[in-house]
Amino acid sequence: MDKQTATKYVTIIIDNLEGGYYHPDMKSKLKGGELMMDSGETMYGLDRKAGAHAVTVGASQEAFWRTVDTYYGKHHADTAYYADMAAGKKADIPATVGQTLKAYAADIILQLFNKYAQQYKLDAAAAQKIFSDPALTLQFFYACYNGPVAFGKFVEVMNAAYSKGTQDARALYQLLQAKRRTMGGGEYGNKLYRQGADKIDQIIKKYFGLDYADGAASSNGAKWLLILLAAAGVGYYIFKKK
Repeated sequence: MDKQTATKYVTIIIDNLEGGYYHPDMKSKLKGGELMMDSGETMYGLDRKAGAHAVTVGASQEAFWRTVDTYYGKHHADTAYYADMAAGKKADIPATVGQTLKAYAADIILQLFNKYAQQYKLDAAAAQKIFSDPALTLQFFYACYNGPVAFGKFVEVMNAAYSKGTQDARALYQLLQAKRRTMGGGEYGNKLYRQGADKIDQIIKKYFGLDYADGAASSNGAKWLLILLAAAGVGYYIFKKK
C-alpha cells in the first residue's frame, strides 16, 4: 500500500477513533484525568513511551515526535491544549502541522502493520484480501493501535477463516468484529473494544458506503434499551397503583 492511501485510512482513524494531544502533566488538572491511567505523552493515539507505539519503527517515528516537541513542548501542563488536533485552532500551531503529523502517523502504522503481520504470520493471500477491501484495511490498521497482542488475535481469526475457504469480505469483517466485541481487560477495557466495534460499523458506512454490520450484534443495544423501557413502564404502573 502506498503512503498516500495509508494516510487516508489513518486520518479516518485519528479523526473518528483516536484524538489529539495529551501529556501526563495535565492529568491532575483534568476532570476525569484518572481515566488516562498510565498513558504517556500522546498524539493521535500514538503513545511516546508506552504501549505498542513505543516500538521503534524508524525515521517517521522520530520525525513525528520531533514535530510534536517543536509545537507542543511548551504546553505539557496546559490543559488548553488537551485534545488539540493541530488543525489550526491554536494560534501557534497551524493546520499544516496536523497534515504533516498525520502523514508521519500513517507511515508509523503501515510499518507496524508489516511488523506485526510478519510476527504473527498473517497469510499472504489473506493480507492481499485485507488491502483489497476498505473495511478490512480499516479493521487491521486500527488493530495496530490496539497493540501487537490484539493484532495477533485478529490474525488468528483471519488466517483460520481464510484457510477454511471464507473469502467474502463482509463475512470476514463480521468475524473480526465479533472477536473485537469480546476482547479487552476488565469492564472498562471490554467496553472500549465494544464501542470501537460499533464506531467502525458507522465509519465504513459513512466513508465507504459499506453496510457490513451484523444485524444481531448491532441490535443488542436496542434490545437492552427496549428491556429497560419495559421495566421502567412496569415500575411506573406498580408505583402509580400504590
